[in-house]
Amino acid sequence: MNNPFDITKAVDFTDEQIDQYWVDIPMSKGGFKDLIKPSSVMPMIILGSKGSGKTHLMRYFSYELQKIKYQKDNLKNGFEKDKFIGVYVRCSGFNSERFSNKGQLDERWRSIYAYYWELWLAQITLNIIIDLQNEGIVEIPDEQGIVSQIISLLNEKPENLSIPNSLKELVSFFSILQKKVDYEVENCIFNDDGKLHIEILVSPSKITYGLPELMVKTVPFFKDKIFLYLIDELENISENQQRLVQTLIREKNTFCTFRLGARLYGVKTYKTLGSGEENREGSEYEKVVLDDFLRCNENYDAFMRQICEHRLKINGIYLKPEQKIDDFIESFNYESFLEKIKSKKTSQGKSYLNKLREKLKGRVAEDEINDIILNLSSENILIERTNVLLFYRDWNKKKNLKQASIEIKASTLEYFKNPISNNNQQKIVLDKFKRDMIDMLARETREDVPYYGFDEFVRMSSGTPRNLLNILKHAYKWTYFSEAKEAFRDTIINLDAQTKGIKDTIDWFFEDNRIPAVKDEKPVDCADRLGKFLRELKYSDVPPECSINIFGLNIEDLSNEARIVFHSLKNYSYIVELEARRGKNSNDQYRTYCINGTIVPRWELAVSKRGVVILSQQEAECIFNLSKSEEFEKVLRKKKQKYNAPFSQIETPTINFSE
Repeated sequence: MNNPFDITKAVDFTDEQIDQYWVDIPMSKGGFKDLIKPSSVMPMIILGSKGSGKTHLMRYFSYELQKIKYQKDNLKNGFEKDKFIGVYVRCSGFNSERFSNKGQLDERWRSIYAYYWELWLAQITLNIIIDLQNEGIVEIPDEQGIVSQIISLLNEKPENLSIPNSLKELVSFFSILQKKVDYEVENCIFNDDGKLHIEILVSPSKITYGLPELMVKTVPFFKDKIFLYLIDELENISENQQRLVQTLIREKNTFCTFRLGARLYGVKTYKTLGSGEENREGSEYEKVVLDDFLRCNENYDAFMRQICEHRLKINGIYLKPEQKIDDFIESFNYESFLEKIKSKKTSQGKSYLNKLREKLKGRVAEDEINDIILNLSSENILIERTNVLLFYRDWNKKKNLKQASIEIKASTLEYFKNPISNNNQQKIVLDKFKRDMIDMLARETREDVPYYGFDEFVRMSSGTPRNLLNILKHAYKWTYFSEAKEAFRDTIINLDAQTKGIKDTIDWFFEDNRIPAVKDEKPVDCADRLGKFLRELKYSDVPPECSINIFGLNIEDLSNEARIVFHSLKNYSYIVELEARRGKNSNDQYRTYCINGTIVPRWELAVSKRGVVILSQQEAECIFNLSKSEEFEKVLRKKKQKYNAPFSQIETPTINFSE
């Protein structure tokens, strides 16, 4: 099996594969290059959830990729066009956890870490310059003189090391100093005095800024270019260590700049060293949230289709000009589904009528129950289920039940005569609730709630490409497992393989996005409460909204404990923030959110974004406060009574939102 979607993490790619798998997003200007502006001196923080493509994006603008891209054409011309040299580093490479505790003060670690950063980043940058020399692109007129100037950036020259005369020797020089720091850091706890014996030979940022400045001023090739430091995985260094990076941003010069990559929760501080001033967005840096950019981009669908079809091509699967990837992923057929439901035994295929009959017992005479059921029945399963919904609505409005069923029957006959009439009850319901009716039928007849087809997968990905790639990865695997054939080559991905692929992807999501426990409690339990709460509303007798998944709440009303959990779920992408919505009958705007589309099948919720459920203060607190599990069950039971026959609770008005 050669699964085109097997590798989903950019960190697992070689530099050649980063270039090979690269797909730019269609934009009127310059695609991703226009988004991160690599030749602009304004620093930028690029935030993104796991799988948003942040690492792939940042690596694509690194020197290693510049070299691969332009080697095919003209390397020197490529750099002349780019106007930047990309210096990519991953914070995980620092092994930053070494620079903490061990009986040392935070202030001491901060100084040592800043020193180590200078030595490490200097070597990476110098190796790029040396490689440009070897490629015949850069000529350094007085290499020994430049080396001497770089050495002069040190506060003091080490007595036991010979002074280097070339850039290669300078790299070795810094490497020796770095290894000495490594040795002292690892062995300080074994020293008799328990102290670190490290001489700090250079001040923070002195080489990071000084090396690019020297190159730009003394080497003709660099005179109109900047050094772009691409610092990825910022979440892997501590708050204390991030203050160094924030200081570098604040004290920027015109010879180099920074692009910091981090998860949504990755930036732990905006404070700088020394005075502790905070960097401000728009003043010291720009910010891009990659998930938001992709999710709101009108070309996201086309972008994801290009990514997937490009992967097929890389793996030797070439689609015909008239073909799309959609053609190889079975789509959901409403008619076939309804015929399948219709063929089931009455006990299962008509469970919604059986349920209604049970609810009417003791409230309506038996012969009237039979009349009501007969009035609501139809050869068309979808209309029949719609009739049941209309009947529950009339019940909730305290109408005479038999008379209500008679009116629904009359409306049904009118529907079949003129199905496009905007005054018909069934037509009005199906315009908004058709998908909900299908989902209800699936759940009531023990079929899988349908989440099928490429377009649906794109919506489910919620702006995170890896989510979609994982669905295809697992669906491809299940296709091969069940048919011994490779999808896209010998067969299509059928509905069963898609369902299993989605379930595997949900398991992967929960495993890959583990949230640290809060007081030994799991914040993901609150995500489950939220999903359960919305599911009970969606599949109630009279759902308050169509396509339930979006919810609104006032975060300020939450307790501190609940607010922490809510933000954790948002930072780890279990919850996605949407644009504020305005009520139809008021000017009030509401902050709204939805559950990440990748995991909505866990609770059989809607992927589309239409109706909004507003959580009361009590409901929101019970959902997001880990200590209120028992209270949550009570609140949920009370809520269900409002939307399920016999509607014993007094219904409160719902807030309707514009779509």
